Amino acid sequence: VHKEYDTDRGEMASVLTKKLYEEMPRIVEILAEQLLKSWQKGTFGASLYRLTLNGKVQYRELELLKSYLLRQAKHVKGLRERGFAANQVSIEVDFSGEPEQFMSLISGAPIEGLSLEAGRWENQELILTARRKIFQ
Repeated sequence: VHKEYDTDRGEMASVLTKKLYEEMPRIVEILAEQLLKSWQKGTFGASLYRLTLNGKVQYRELELLKSYLLRQAKHVKGLRERGFAANQVSIEVDFSGEPEQFMSLISGAPIEGLSLEAGRWENQELILTARRKIFQ
């Protein structure tokens, strides 16, 4: 949560103490609401990972991947599409396991016509390459 507050002029310590005292009930209320929502969604205790697929991913393939994640993975608590570009899709995933489990789950996803090649981790983001399967 990011909040900005304007304060009066004066000595920094006293001005901040006064503002914090004024705003604390509202801050506590906001945090309690967020905690309750996380608890209700089952995302409390989960880590937020970003999954980025580089390559051409069709809508149908993305939907298959999302349904696979939600259906097969007890550790996946939620997911949200976050970004689309010409050859890139980003999804945020609430995951309650270890990063290695997440990578294993994703790279083993059975998506017809698409191969997800294991990539690399960068700051809570798993970057994979999506390639078309060529049938002989």
